[in-house]
Amino acid sequence: MTDWKNLLLVPRFRALWVALVCVNLGSWCLLVALPVLVAFRFGAGTALVVSLAWRIAPKILLAPASGVMLRRYGAPRVVGVALVAEGAVVAGLPWCQDFTILQLLVACIGALDVFVMPGLLSMRSVVTPKGFELAANALCSMADRIGKTIGPALGGLAISVGFEPAFLGFGLVTALASCLVARLPRIVRPASAAGGSFQRMPLEFWTMLRGDPALTGLLICAVSYMVLMGGLRPFLFWANRDWFGAADSAWTGLMVAQGLGAVAGALIAATFNRALLRHMSAFSLTMVTGMMEGLLDLALLLCPGGETGAW
Repeated sequence: MTDWKNLLLVPRFRALWVALVCVNLGSWCLLVALPVLVAFRFGAGTALVVSLAWRIAPKILLAPASGVMLRRYGAPRVVGVALVAEGAVVAGLPWCQDFTILQLLVACIGALDVFVMPGLLSMRSVVTPKGFELAANALCSMADRIGKTIGPALGGLAISVGFEPAFLGFGLVTALASCLVARLPRIVRPASAAGGSFQRMPLEFWTMLRGDPALTGLLICAVSYMVLMGGLRPFLFWANRDWFGAADSAWTGLMVAQGLGAVAGALIAATFNRALLRHMSAFSLTMVTGMMEGLLDLALLLCPGGETGAW
């Protein structure tokens, strides 16, 4: 705890950490509010799935390109521009009455997300003093957990006031993070590594995967996890509505429960990770926990409906 306190007294790290909190809060507020907006305007059928898919798909397709952009132009500049643009797009979502335009804007948010979080995390090594690396990792994880826990509740409360002011608030919180990262130092790289080629990127990416089977496994795990999360959210939204007849905005309670689970998981991991890693590799531990999460997701199908039991 003392390391955390001392680290937060470092101005550059504090700016990065507050930016991470703002980005995660804005992201999770949007995550719970967007399905409600789409269901209210266009229905909770295919439109809901498409709106969530458009935010996830660019993260998978454009992830390799984000590394080239961040190396070439510097993380503070790229992240700052992306955050301002994302905040403006988020604020404009409630004004879209056309479904196609709404989906294009959601896809734009997904594309901008590709540059934001990797860029923020890449700046961590620059602003973290030597000897505080573990504390920095813990605080950055805490920023994510704060967003997952508080964001859904704030998002649910905000949309009860109205879509326009709620999404304007989400956009302002996101844009605020750009002010915090704009003056952070960029990573200084050797001239030979500072650039990057979009033309060589697919071949370099394929060569990297072929040379590291563990990286290939982690990539498959990460992509499947994104697909799983993309499918889980509309499922929870429909279950909340169809199984229990609850209001669309009430599904934010399920997202709060997911966030509280993330906090509990972080505490459990901090307690048992070192002991577990004595008996298995980090790769194996990641695979085991991923399979356990998948089984729990499947178990949701066995939950009784509103007429026969409780959620």
